Amino acid sequence: MTHTNITESTSAAMTRSEAARAPAPPAAAPERIRYVTSGWRQGLFALALLIELPFLLGILHMLLRRVLDGIWIDVPGLAVIALGLAAVAVMLALELVYSVRARVKFGRAALSYTLPRNGGPTPLLRYTRADIPYHAIKNVELRSEVFGGKLAPVVLRGLVVRTKDNREYVLGHSREGFDDPAFPYAEIGHRLAQRAALQLLDQRTVWRRTRKERALGYISEFDTNSYLMDEAETESLNTGHRRLMLGLASALAALVLLGLLADFAAAGL
Repeated sequence: MTHTNITESTSAAMTRSEAARAPAPPAAAPERIRYVTSGWRQGLFALALLIELPFLLGILHMLLRRVLDGIWIDVPGLAVIALGLAAVAVMLALELVYSVRARVKFGRAALSYTLPRNGGPTPLLRYTRADIPYHAIKNVELRSEVFGGKLAPVVLRGLVVRTKDNREYVLGHSREGFDDPAFPYAEIGHRLAQRAALQLLDQRTVWRRTRKERALGYISEFDTNSYLMDEAETESLNTGHRRLMLGLASALAALVLLGLLADFAAAGL
């Protein structure tokens, strides 16, 4: 019995020793995640642009014929309609390009993205592509900035990545509480901070910089305070923006009402 117990103890010890020497199972590779717009969204913008273009071309043809024939009665009204339709067409085209080109990809070792170069609230035609290794990231932060200049200022929250070589990457901006479902920058920021083993810096302060200052890129810790706005300035800015939007909507409604009244008067009603 004693010999048997010794043999069993020796076998168990050898089994534990072999288990200790056995290589640990490899860690699971980080999941690859992509953020892109859906085909439905791309098709919707393309369809809207195709529907809107014939109306724009028709108005432009009517406007050109009247100018060439020297008929100036309807020219101002047609010009206003043409400008409105042209603005809508440009916005639809920009959104369509954004839907097709924009993408964010979490790889195993780096973040890759193709996004508008300006990083502002409205996508333009210039895009930039970048690859940011996770180990090179210094900070991942969400911060609010003022866009729109003095005419129509608005506060937007943006995702900013700072690397260890003091470079700043602005991925994009969105309205507070109105994230783009295709590119939820708050969610992207949290995921990126986890991949870089950092804590997401969710700043509740508001920055105000000119376009030239924003183009400088990286802002050092010593310059940060010079761009911060206090709560009173932020509330005043939001109030002014709401008043401007209400004024524009009222002016548009007044123009539509005047147009209807003119049509009724011309028809003798």
